[in-house]
Amino acid sequence: MEEVNRMLEYKETSIFCHQLVEYSGKKFLLDASTMKPKLYYWGLPTEVITVEMMGVDKKVEIPGTPINKINGGTAAIIVQPFVGAVYSLLKNRFSEYAISQQIFLKIVLFVVAMLISFALFRFSLEKARKKVKNLFPTARKRYRVTFKPIPERKQIFDAHLLNVVLLACLAMYLFINNGTEGILLVMGGILTAFLLTFEFGKVPVLLGAKTGNLRLDSVEEIVIEKSN
Repeated sequence: MEEVNRMLEYKETSIFCHQLVEYSGKKFLLDASTMKPKLYYWGLPTEVITVEMMGVDKKVEIPGTPINKINGGTAAIIVQPFVGAVYSLLKNRFSEYAISQQIFLKIVLFVVAMLISFALFRFSLEKARKKVKNLFPTARKRYRVTFKPIPERKQIFDAHLLNVVLLACLAMYLFINNGTEGILLVMGGILTAFLLTFEFGKVPVLLGAKTGNLRLDSVEEIVIEKSN
């Protein structure tokens, strides 16, 4: 248990999907998107969970996630004109081109919104990994962390709930046919972005260890065989 506690000495960083971890007096940069299998948080049973991290200099300091000082009320006031403009634009377009009565076209547009979110997710992930390489050009050692789930985990985070919300958004989008469903198209894209981030990117694997759902089994260096 002492080793597990040391493993849980981590903090979020400003780098997408990456966390700074301290273990046995050393520092590592963990890439949460490398967690396997990712369907663990969908409730599917698995014997082991692995995630990869890279050894970094002990003195390295990576800026944490900046704290947003804008409160909820101020944020709502700022985005309200934007939301209103998008809502009005989409409503006019749906009515002008009779999109509400074309179920196939509506489905295509929803899929396009999801694909845009997927492209942005992949771009953010690749940009983050490129940033890591630029920050640590000499870092070569990579490690594989293995966790073992407990038989009955505490219900802290269930990824499939995000899927239910997305499906509910899709159902409402298809059911409404008066032009106002255009805003649900935007919401579907936003929900897809959250789904991809928390299910396949910033997977809360260390949170699972901190809450006791995952037990640290081993930390092993990944040996890459050089080809002749």
